Amino acid sequence: MNIILNKKLDILKSELHTKGFPFEFDKEFIQEQIKESLLNKILFMKDEMNEHSLHDQLEDIAKKTFSKNFSLKPELLIHLSIV
Repeated sequence: MNIILNKKLDILKSELHTKGFPFEFDKEFIQEQIKESLLNKILFMKDEMNEHSLHDQLEDIAKKTFSKNFSLKPELLIHLSIV
């Protein structure tokens, strides 16, 4: 998963890559769920956010989203950039 944010923590770009995932699924739907959850988390923690805590939050949100939708706990590689 790749996410690029600006300094105001607005999501500029996000991509979800599924190489090695065992079946096809609606990537746009999952990606939107992750983005929505992340934006909600940012609203409540905006003053306390830094790149490290944001990465941890994104990883937690992505794992919970995959678990909720597929009952899976996939290994995730997350690339987060703040520009």
